Formats: sequence, structure tokens, C-alpha cells
Amino acid sequence: MTMAPRGYTVEDALALPAKWAAEAAERQEKEAERQRAKAEQDRLRRKADRIATLTDEADIEEAGHQVTARTGTARAQAEAVKAEAEARTAAKARAEQHRRTAERQAVEETAALESAEAAAAKRRAADDLLEAERAQEAALRVRNENARIALEAERREQQAERIATDRAAATVKAAQDEKNAALIALEAARLREEAARVEAAAVEAEDVARLSPRERNERRVARMLLEAAESEAGITLEAVPLADIQSELGIGRTTASEMRAAALTLLQNGYRPTA
Repeated sequence: MTMAPRGYTVEDALALPAKWAAEAAERQEKEAERQRAKAEQDRLRRKADRIATLTDEADIEEAGHQVTARTGTARAQAEAVKAEAEARTAAKARAEQHRRTAERQAVEETAALESAEAAAAKRRAADDLLEAERAQEAALRVRNENARIALEAERREQQAERIATDRAAATVKAAQDEKNAALIALEAARLREEAARVEAAAVEAEDVARLSPRERNERRVARMLLEAAESEAGITLEAVPLADIQSELGIGRTTASEMRAAALTLLQNGYRPTA
């Protein structure tokens, strides 16, 4: 009889202790969820720091590989140039020696007036000239081989640089993807923590105001409408289905409809959980 004027039926009045206990349990669960969200946020922050450290280490290692590849290429090119120069010098020395020998033999041939010794000298001169030509051909082969070695070294350096660049790009992309995922998870954890804090503050304010269970439920539905709407200007009754309200509060469809209408009126009159 005392509670009937406030809109309570006998069943509602008898169910009050159980609802109060359920609301207390719900507050405890939301506080635990807030603590879990905070712990997850800390873990994700540590993970993001670790990812940044690994990315820096990968960049340093990749730079070392590139320096090693360039050093090996420069050494190969220097050796090729040195070998070519030595071969060219030796060929010139042999050619000069053969030329002098040929000139000396030519003088001897003239002095001997085409003697047998002169004929032999001619043959030796011809042999020396042939040897000089062979030396020049050998020098040419050495130059060609050195050019091939230098070209191969350059090709290997370019290949090493491409591999290093691709590996660095893949490492940076993987680290960035993981960092982006960590940031998204961190933001989701922060939003969950903020939602839990707002809900806890609203429940605490309702406790201080000593609201009736029905008034509390109306405000819970109002918070559901706020959460479902994309903006405060888009708050409508259809934002939260009656079935969701029935499931959340454990009430009938008619009561759920009444509470949803009352919750919309509260929001239109300026009710906000964070106020």
C-alpha cells in the first residue's frame, strides 16, 4: 500500500531486494571490467614500445648488410683493376723487349748481307713478333675477364641492395601493421574503460540521489539510447529495440516500452550520465 502510489505492483515490491543485490553485483562486475581494461591498456603500451625497439634494431642490422655488400664489391673491383694493370704492364714489357730484339736482329741481318745467320735472325724476329701478338691477345683476354668480373660484382651489389631494400620495407611494414593493431586495441581498451567509468559514476550518482528502482531503470535505458545513437541529435526510440531492454532489465514488453519513452523524455530534458 505504501509503494503502490509510486507505481509498484506487489510483484515489483517483493522483487526489490533481489534487484538491489543484482545492481550491486553489476557495479562490482563493471569495476572489475574497468580494472581489466586498464591492465590491457598497459600491456598494449608495453607491446608498442617493444615493437618500436625491434624496428630500430632491424634498421641497424639492414644497414650493416648493405655496408658489407658494398665493401665486398669495392674490393672485387679494386682487385680486377690491379690485375688488369699488371697484365697490361707485363704485355708492354714483353712487346718492348721483342721489339728491341727484332731491331737488333734486323741490324745484324743487314750486316750479314742476307747470310744464313740473317735468315735465322729473321725467323727469330718473326717468332718474337708472333709472341708479342700472343701477349697482346692475352692482355686483351685479361681485360675482358676483368670487365666481366666487375660487371658481375656490380650485378651482385644491385641484387644485394634490392634484397636489403625489400627486407627493410617488409620489416617496416610488419612493424607498422603490428603497431597500428596495438594502437587500435589500446583505443578500444580506453573506450571500454571510459564507458565503465561513466556507468559507475552514473550508478553512484543514482545511489546518492536515492532513486527508486524504476527511476534507475529509466536512466539505464537512457544510457542505452545514448550509446546506440551516433550523436545526441540522432537519439530516437528505435535506436534500442524493446527486446534489448527486456533482456537487460528482465521486464515485460509493455513496461519496457514505458521505460523507453520515459528515458527519451529524460534525455530531451537534459539528462546526461556525465553531468
